[in-house]
Amino acid sequence: MTQDRAYQSMLSRFLKMSKIPRLAWIQDVATKRYEDASVALLTEAARETQLAEQKLMLSIGKLAKVAALTRSQLDQSEAAQRALEAIDDRLDVVTSHDRLVEMCRGVLDARDLAKPVEVQARRCAERLCAGNAEAPKQLTTSLFEALLMGRALSTEDLADLLSVKDNEANEQAHDFAHALELLSRDRSTPQARMALAARTVWRRVYMRDDWAALRQSAASASDDALATSLRSSALFATLLSCYSKPPQEHVSIVRPAQALFGSTPEEEDALRARFSADTADGLYGKVSLDKVVAEYASESQKLREYVEGQSVKLEQFFDEVERLVGVEMQQQQQQNQEAYGQDDTLMMDESVA
Repeated sequence: MTQDRAYQSMLSRFLKMSKIPRLAWIQDVATKRYEDASVALLTEAARETQLAEQKLMLSIGKLAKVAALTRSQLDQSEAAQRALEAIDDRLDVVTSHDRLVEMCRGVLDARDLAKPVEVQARRCAERLCAGNAEAPKQLTTSLFEALLMGRALSTEDLADLLSVKDNEANEQAHDFAHALELLSRDRSTPQARMALAARTVWRRVYMRDDWAALRQSAASASDDALATSLRSSALFATLLSCYSKPPQEHVSIVRPAQALFGSTPEEEDALRARFSADTADGLYGKVSLDKVVAEYASESQKLREYVEGQSVKLEQFFDEVERLVGVEMQQQQQQNQEAYGQDDTLMMDESVA
């Protein structure tokens, strides 16, 4: 790309007319056209199917965007901050891939790693989703296979994997909320598909805990004991995370009855659009739409029993957990105010001294 200055503008025009963004951004950087370089990289990253390449493009694209801004724009421009935050959101998606890959490595031993990737994917699905009998096996295995092959998954795919795994440990229970956050930030996928994906995550939140056992124990447990059990639920962790978000990061709450999958034409159309969107290299080539619809319906059946049956009454549990979340948030706010008050007092004492 090193050329005499007389040819720089000609080369730039040629690369743009030829629509070769993988090369055009290098020329843009060489000629200090950092904004153009950033746009080219971020556009190309959206098309990239390999995660490592996508991560590199996003990282360099962010650096180019920063280089294109003045100091005052970095400090004061809301538009500039929003642009950088949008890139950070996309890099957060990459980080979510990395976390899932690490989880996969944690359940694969040396013998597994010596086997074909499709076998490794089945092992990941079996071991990471061992406690989720209703997990859609065909889709989950295909997504794990793509992940292990270094593919860049869509937001819907990531939300599927983050929510379908067992999420037994306390820190993993927050992956439900993280899946919802990823979906809420996605501005490129049709709303109908995002809404279906969000309902799927919420459905799995509700299925994470044994509400029938909680209802049975509630008859003899004290109010404090029941509250302790409800605070340890995935629903409590997810609601607390969602309600704690600032207004600009709003995540919609879906109640139990709204999270059911009804196999309606609208839902099936949303799934069909999702799976037909990947025709280039066949991520969903092994996935049968009819199979996924059947598995989603089966997954939803347990939740339907919790919602519509008389033995559990999950909607009542939801109201109580939501109330406990409100109490928790008030306590946290009070503690924060007290901590700030102590800091202010300390600063005043130091200034007097």
